[in-house]
Amino acid sequence: FYPVEDIELGEINRPGEFNLTNLTTIKPANATVTSVNWSIEDNGRSVAELNGSTLKVKNKGTFTLKAVIPGGKGNNQDFVRTFQISSEDAVTEPTAAEISYGNPLSRAVLSDENWHWADDTVIPTVKNNGYPACISVAADMDYTGVEGYNAEDHTITRVIPVTVNKAVPTVTIQVPSKEMIVGKKERTVAVTAEAHNPNNEAVKDVPEIKLFYQIGSNAETEFTESGYFVVPEGTVAGTVITVTAKTDSGDNYENGTQVSTIQVIACPH
Repeated sequence: FYPVEDIELGEINRPGEFNLTNLTTIKPANATVTSVNWSIEDNGRSVAELNGSTLKVKNKGTFTLKAVIPGGKGNNQDFVRTFQISSEDAVTEPTAAEISYGNPLSRAVLSDENWHWADDTVIPTVKNNGYPACISVAADMDYTGVEGYNAEDHTITRVIPVTVNKAVPTVTIQVPSKEMIVGKKERTVAVTAEAHNPNNEAVKDVPEIKLFYQIGSNAETEFTESGYFVVPEGTVAGTVITVTAKTDSGDNYENGTQVSTIQVIACPH
């Protein structure tokens, strides 16, 4: 026979239901235990009630649990634990998963599935002060004085911080051909480009695209005409023309870049 030296109970600090069997740790681990009989002292029955091993904490206040471990020949062991429930401890706020800009709040998954966003369709910004989330609580429990408590619908609302990372725009660029002949005449090249939010194409606030071209080893030049640039006559075969589409960084975006090339080829004979 190995006697019990101590009983540890997991955290009980808020209204709600608790399974005492799951929360109980017997020390030492090899102690002889056939059963643990829990009871609640009279002074705490307005705060909590006990049904078998299920503890239901209803109100703020103080209550005392008593654990009796039967021993041989009536040598029972008693352990008493007292708990204080305050309104400040009524709820534990969840944390939110990090997301990238453009994702709705529904993608910022809350760590406690009992909580839900007040409006999970909102697109949170990188700079934010948090967003409201709610939890439903039992109508027969007293949450008076708890921050965010609504007695009409029995919910508690708290503003939960959300980390939103800047998005990198998806930039696409289209050139008329990967090869071109210049010869004795200059060539006008039309280029189109688009930029989208990588997480949500319905979000239309991606910074404006700027287009640049570089002929061979010449300096990179920004387009002066919308969507066009000119390749000078006499540009020799083998010259590589690099076309780049860029978006600037902003409050919610990193820089976005896409590059395409055109090879100048000789005129076939």
